[in-house]
Amino acid sequence: MPDIDRKKCDILILSADLGTGHHQVSSAIKKVVSQKQQSLKVGIYNYFEYIYPPINKTIKFGYAQLLRYFSFGYNWF
Repeated sequence: MPDIDRKKCDILILSADLGTGHHQVSSAIKKVVSQKQQSLKVGIYNYFEYIYPPINKTIKFGYAQLLRYFSFGYNWF
């Protein structure tokens, strides 16, 4: 997942390292904002990695298991 550098961002997009959908949406938002306002610095950050890095792997594993064993439930949301 794209990461912010440690410098100031004008816009910070909090995302998750779960599947490609999160990456695609956060990158698309960054692209549109950057095209509309070139002076703004946009950063993308994985909030699970920031809050507590060890939980990032656990959440990714849980998400993968959910999709594997409960994929029919995905359409409920």
